[in-house]
Amino acid sequence: MTWQNEPARWIIMLLERSRSALSTPGFRNSQGNIRRLETWCAKLVADHETVIRCLRDDLEACMDTYHDAGSNDFLLRLMETHEKMAWMLRAFLQGESV
Repeated sequence: MTWQNEPARWIIMLLERSRSALSTPGFRNSQGNIRRLETWCAKLVADHETVIRCLRDDLEACMDTYHDAGSNDFLLRLMETHEKMAWMLRAFLQGESV
């Protein structure tokens, strides 16, 4: 497994654990627990989207200002990893299968 897949693996484990908790009657019957989980996931999505925006700015700087294709490629792969994690969290929040 490459380093790019490691964060996605953690998100998948988080989502699987969350789904497991949601299937537990005591957890599922508590609207407060569900709202906290949804709020927490929404905050994670927002954080990933912030990182993605910053990385996009840095991608442009790497190529336009510094002409550094290697760093640009590294940042692009990092951005793709954050995009994948944000997508998985959004899908979870919308009740879709990840």
